[in-house]
Amino acid sequence: GVLALEDPAGTRVIDLARTNLPTRPSSIVGRDAEADRIRRLLDSARLVTLAAVGGAGKTRLAVAVGEAELQHRSGGVWFADLTSISTGAAVEPAIAAALGLNLSAGKAGPQIITYLSDKQSLLILDNCEHVIDECASFAEQFLARPGPGSHHEAGPSQHDPAGPRARPRRPAPRAPRGPHRPAPDPRT
Repeated sequence: GVLALEDPAGTRVIDLARTNLPTRPSSIVGRDAEADRIRRLLDSARLVTLAAVGGAGKTRLAVAVGEAELQHRSGGVWFADLTSISTGAAVEPAIAAALGLNLSAGKAGPQIITYLSDKQSLLILDNCEHVIDECASFAEQFLARPGPGSHHEAGPSQHDPAGPRARPRRPAPRAPRGPHRPAPDPRT
């Protein structure tokens, strides 16, 4: 299915077969530079963490980046909201559910990683702080296996006030840039 959303900048069309991003009630205001910086980080890193105090707009920013990246991710952009899970054991099943996967209990992590390994995708984990160890373990396993363009955006997290950070990894092949997306700034 396709979802068309009306916003002040025009209509956004979202392919529901390639994403489960939540809809934003409004556009991000004054955060374009941050969104562009995160997108540049995603060009060269497979893990980007958004960190700031609660209420700073990390989720809204991550969703905006996901929307912008959707056209460049043939494997889709997926949003796993971890707010409602109460134990670390529920992290991988929550990620599987966000991806629309019905996986074997106890083996979800390796199955998710195998599923994503040949896809050019972006996975956003939202509200990780209460299950940070399990999210970190999943991210380490995910990053240990190279994939053609799979990226993982962890967070948002409230633990690092310095803002988005990248964990350097081998750049993955990307869809060609169109005139709508600036090239990465080599000075960053």
